[in-house]
Amino acid sequence: MQLLAGYSRGQMKIQEMAFVLVAFIVFFALVLLFYVAFRGSTLKQEAKELEESKAMELVQKLSSSPELNYAGCSKCLDFDKALVLKNEASYRNFWQIDYLRIERVYPFGNAAECTTANYPNCNSITIKSSGKDFGIPSWAFVALCRQEFIEGGYTKCELGRIYASGKAIA
Repeated sequence: MQLLAGYSRGQMKIQEMAFVLVAFIVFFALVLLFYVAFRGSTLKQEAKELEESKAMELVQKLSSSPELNYAGCSKCLDFDKALVLKNEASYRNFWQIDYLRIERVYPFGNAAECTTANYPNCNSITIKSSGKDFGIPSWAFVALCRQEFIEGGYTKCELGRIYASGKAIA
């Protein structure tokens, strides 16, 4: 009879150890699941912040980009070139961003979007707008220069801002 009782007690200890091991595995699986869920939720935010920092760097580089640079000034944007780029389909995805806009700050003109019909009596040129949620665009002050052909021709520079926003994270 004692042999049977000893055999039963050993079996109980093995079962207890198996239950404890299963409980540890379930506990660590839950901890891993919570870690992966938390890390996954922050990953999208980190990717968005990275795209916004890329857009901020892009805003700083655009003022010296040959596509927008004014020939007589190293850090000036050519408002005439920007208007041409707005209508150029081949430049829609050139900078890999969702939003690019140039706005005249001073002197403030007509609040309308620039077209070939109302230029230069307008205020802003939206080169690219994806229509999606592109977040809060980064911006920087720039000098907007253009060639005036009145009184023999001269360069007219005004204060402006350039806005850019990185690609939206799906």
